[in-house]
Amino acid sequence: MVEEEAKRMVNEEVERMAEEEVKRMAEENATRKVEEEAKRKAEEAKKMVIQMLQNISADNDNEAILDSITLPENKEQVSTILRESGLEASNLIIGIDFSGSNRRNGQHSFNYRSLHDLNGSPNPYQQAMDIIGNTLAPFIKDNKYHCYGFGDATTKGDYVFSFHNDLTPCQSFVEVLTCYKKIAQKVYLDGPTCFAPMVEAAIDIVENNGGQHHVLVIIADDSIRQSVEIDSIATASEYALSVVYVGVGDGPWDEMKGLADKFQGRKFDNFQFVNFYDIMKRYEKPSEKEVAFSLVSTMKIPMQYKASKEHGFLGHTTGRPTKIVPMAPSFLLQ
Repeated sequence: MVEEEAKRMVNEEVERMAEEEVKRMAEENATRKVEEEAKRKAEEAKKMVIQMLQNISADNDNEAILDSITLPENKEQVSTILRESGLEASNLIIGIDFSGSNRRNGQHSFNYRSLHDLNGSPNPYQQAMDIIGNTLAPFIKDNKYHCYGFGDATTKGDYVFSFHNDLTPCQSFVEVLTCYKKIAQKVYLDGPTCFAPMVEAAIDIVENNGGQHHVLVIIADDSIRQSVEIDSIATASEYALSVVYVGVGDGPWDEMKGLADKFQGRKFDNFQFVNFYDIMKRYEKPSEKEVAFSLVSTMKIPMQYKASKEHGFLGHTTGRPTKIVPMAPSFLLQ
């Protein structure tokens, strides 16, 4: 009797262990299938975005593009998409608008705060710089970030100032954000929003760096109105230079629609406009906001990189004399 009871107990234990093993294997198989399906869908979504980037037009509608795709999972995947779409290497130039209108242009989009306010949550300039900088970081080999301001009481609409007194680039993106905070605390917001000198300064940088591809990110609170600004974009199309214009604040941004038609005589489509507030209010999750802005602000760059290659601009310099010598304004020397 004792032996039979022992055998029964052993058999029951063996059956229990076998059932648990079968259950474990079934769960593992189910998990693996879910993971494989998620990977398959993510890969399909990535391919769809890459195909979209290859067929993007000059007058693309950012909202329509976001409606037509599944967002990448994170900013790192956006960087991967840019690489697989043809972007090999680039350099980053940042131009920040310190004009007087920044004081009042955050009424609806930034809770009545100045767009350069550093109290509380990051302001739109900080957010936009951080997202684009992290997206393009894998393509920047020398870790140099050329950063400038314009539109303040010192430069107005005629010059630009460097983030450093000695006019050198920032050596990391952390340094970019640190320098911005230091400047935003001291700068006097005053002049008009005119970015033409910023574009000319960016062309000088491309020339002085052997015609390497650069991305100029202009972050500003006003539409493009002046003919000198439109002309500067056309001139920039003769160089290995992409221009991303990020509009922050309340706008209005109606004048930016159909802007491609105003750029007469461009060698290639070198310009992209992004309405920062529209992208931010479209999504609820912070991660989705960041990924959407990351994608929309950089999606033309691979095509522009290819175009600069095809036109022979990449690695080529024209020998034009330097047009803009950046300033080291007095508020940085105090």
